[in-house]
Amino acid sequence: MPVSVRDRLGNLTTLDGVGTTFLVRKESDRTTAVPETSATTTGLTAYCLIDTNDLPEDRYELLVRLNISGSDEIPLLGPFDFEVI
Repeated sequence: MPVSVRDRLGNLTTLDGVGTTFLVRKESDRTTAVPETSATTTGLTAYCLIDTNDLPEDRYELLVRLNISGSDEIPLLGPFDFEVI
């Protein structure tokens, strides 16, 4: 699932080297369905490969974390909703 990132301040031009990770949780009770995993990045897009083979039919939320070194802030993007049917 691709997630496009926009830096309003213009400080970030690529996610390469940022340490971008993602996790998936169930929408209903917010329990973790897929633990934190590394995302692949190109430019300002994070590609989150989610293996849905073991996920039961349900609604889920994708959360993307940007682990920017040297920053006091760790942005958490999302939730981005999706459904496994």
